[in-house]
Formats: sequence, structure tokens, C-alpha cells
Amino acid sequence: MPSSDRSELKSLGWQKLIVACLSVLVTTTLGVGAAEVYLRLTRAHVNPDTLRARSLEYEATLFSRNAFPQMLQRKHATPSGDVVISPRGYRGQLFAIPKPPGTVRVVMLGGSSLFDMYAREGQDWPRLIETNLRGRGYGKVEVINAGTPGHATFDFLGRFYSEIWMFEPDYLLVYESWNDIKYFHNLRPEHSLLRLQRPAAVNGQGNGYLVANPFMYYSSWTDRLLSHSQLYVRLRDRYLQWRLGKPRVEGIVTSSDLLNAYSDYGPRQFALNLHLLVAAARYIGAKPVLLTQARLLTPTNTPAEREKIAYEFVNLSHEALLHAFADCDRAVYTVARADNVPVLDLSRMFSGQPALFEDHTHTTAAGSDALARATADFLQPMLGKP
Repeated sequence: MPSSDRSELKSLGWQKLIVACLSVLVTTTLGVGAAEVYLRLTRAHVNPDTLRARSLEYEATLFSRNAFPQMLQRKHATPSGDVVISPRGYRGQLFAIPKPPGTVRVVMLGGSSLFDMYAREGQDWPRLIETNLRGRGYGKVEVINAGTPGHATFDFLGRFYSEIWMFEPDYLLVYESWNDIKYFHNLRPEHSLLRLQRPAAVNGQGNGYLVANPFMYYSSWTDRLLSHSQLYVRLRDRYLQWRLGKPRVEGIVTSSDLLNAYSDYGPRQFALNLHLLVAAARYIGAKPVLLTQARLLTPTNTPAEREKIAYEFVNLSHEALLHAFADCDRAVYTVARADNVPVLDLSRMFSGQPALFEDHTHTTAAGSDALARATADFLQPMLGKP
């Protein structure tokens, strides 16, 4: 074949390749464009900014796994509406330091169940306790909701001796089991709290000590730029879920393995934490009060009720979780007897009543009101006459 013919064939081959590439490029562009238009017309606009607008932000700390930063947060963070974190880093209205003369200050320590994840602002049950008591004539009573989602009793201890003692509490109420149960399945000498708990990663985009969360913070300027595309945002979210786990109301789910047993180190650690909190409260002159945690969980839960219980967060089966809660209740009473501390048994009063719970431990509006009334009734004799 003459060289001119070979050159012509080679030229035709390149032309076909270029046409094929252009065809693929045009088809891909049209497909991506159509997908982008479809998402914009049929789905709500989302990106890390919109997620951050309805998510609480945390900062890394040395004495607990995290804390709310000392900045005003007003976030649409619950199905019921906005949540307000005061510039002091606690839910609700700003409280004075030093404590005003005559004020009787009650500080409540807990996780998201005390924080009251589903309550409208001003309707969380610590605030309802204050409202209830003031309605009975105790106008100088002030209740501080020091609940932080995800926190266990060892977080309470760190926050109490590193900050909360400065608030001059007269009473310290402790309400938690669920978040402590999360480490029961894994706690043993080679996996102590010292080894299990690691410092939180800090967001590297110039936000000080805010805890990194790739779902609601951009990783780079290119990530921010590409997030103008709704298709990119959704692919980004799928990738993060594949790499990190699925976000849920309490955090990210990484495992669904459920165990039927755990060692006794978990309940013993829980009891030790309570002993130390009681001692720390009394050292600063505050009166400690222990509360058992009310929950939806019972031996007779229906399949529909079990669907509401996030077993994957504690890595325990239904039966093992029943034992874990029972161990925590026993630990509360054991510590109370040993240290002569009053106990309010909210578990005995309210557990297993579906109308009071959104899920395993978080309450409905009716549940928040019931817990608040019971706690106010319990505190009133301690407060004396109005």
C-alpha cells in the first residue's frame, strides 16, 4: 500500500476517534446537565452550608470529647424547630456568673436525652422544671441544661471540674445511662477509656477548634466550588457515607454487629464515674442527686417499638441492652446508698410508655412534660418553703 494511502487511513482513524470522543463528551455533558436540572427541580437544595445551618457545632476540648463552643448558635436542629445555644455554650438563655444573690442554681448533666433533642426551644425538660417550680412560688430557682448530645458520665466529670463548678451550683443532677452503655461491649483492660477515647479531629478550614465534620464543612476551596452542583453534592454525600458511615440523629453508624453479652467492666466504670461526680459536687458545696434514665426499652417491646431503638449505637442485642440498663439502674442505687445520695427513679416511673418516647430515650413533648413534673415534685421538698 502506498504511503499516501496509509496516511489517509491513519487520518481517517484519528477522525473517527475524535468523533467518538466528542460524542461521548457531548452525551456525558447532556446527561450530567439533565441530572443537575432534575435534582434542582425535584429536590431541596442542599450542600454543607445548608446542613451546617441545621446542625449543632462542637469544639474539641481536653477534658471531655467535645463541648459547644462559646458562641451563639441558633440552629434549626430539631424536627420541632430552632435550638439556641447561648454564648456561654449551653442550651437556653444566658445565665449570670457570678451567681446573683438569692439564686438557687440547679445544674443538670446528661446527654442528648437531657438536652432534649426533639423539644422546641424553651420546652426542653430542664427548662420545664424551672418553669414548673417558679409556678409554685420558687421564683429564684434557675435550672441550667448542661446536656450535650453524645456525652457519657466521664464527660460530665471532666466538664464539671474544668468549668461547671464555676457556675456555683447548689444542686447537681446526673441523668445518663445510654451513652455509657455504648462502651460496655468493648471495655476491658486493654481497651480502657484511656485507650478507647481519642482527641477529636479539628476542622482545618480556619474555624479554630471546631470539631471536623466532612458532611457539614468543606474540605478545600475546590470542594466548596464543586458544591454549587447538586449532583456533586449528592455524590459527595454517598462517598462520605461509604467511607465514614451513615449519619443519624446521634452520630455516625459504623457497625451493625450486635452482641449478647459484655464484661462487668462497663457497669463498674459507670459506678466509678458516679462516685467521683458525687464527691466533686460535695467538695464545692453542691448537693448531688442521681436520676435513673427513662427509656422505651422493655422486655415486651413490639416490633414497631424495637424499630425505634438504635441498637447499632450500643452494639448490643435487645436482651443484652435490657441487662445493661438494669446494671446501670443498680449502679445508681449502689452509689446512692454508699454515698447517701437521693435518687429519683424516672426509669421505674416512665419506662416502656410509647407515648412518651420518640425513640429509645429521647422524649416526646408529653414525655418531657412528665419528666419535668416528676423532677420538680422531687426537688420541691429539698428547696423548702417558697
